[in-house]
Amino acid sequence: MLVEMDFDIHDEIAASHTGEYIEAAAAAAVEIMTSHKLFDDSLAVINRRKIAVLLNGKTNRGVVVPAALIDRMLEESVRVRLQAWLESPNARFWVMQFPGNWPPLRSKLGNAMFRNGRFGCSE
Repeated sequence: MLVEMDFDIHDEIAASHTGEYIEAAAAAAVEIMTSHKLFDDSLAVINRRKIAVLLNGKTNRGVVVPAALIDRMLEESVRVRLQAWLESPNARFWVMQFPGNWPPLRSKLGNAMFRNGRFGCSE
């Protein structure tokens, strides 16, 4: 099964990583979402290079942003655990699941500049 999603890619990510790397990060996040059948929930997948891929399963949309930008959206206890993981990652990804639709991500990220992309992942 092929799952395709539309992504908004933060300019900072686009400027500092290749398109292939960004696509691979997004595809890995989609693969995690599909392997756990989390289509009705939202998911944040952060990799060791501090790239956060935020997915909304209901809308089939995602954003790719620097992990630092999502700090202000997290509860303090989660923020502390995430920062500890970012300082010394002990797994390929940090994954957070949010029940249902996560609030509109772009509005919470301020006036950041984004580009559009479409990536797919086969299950």
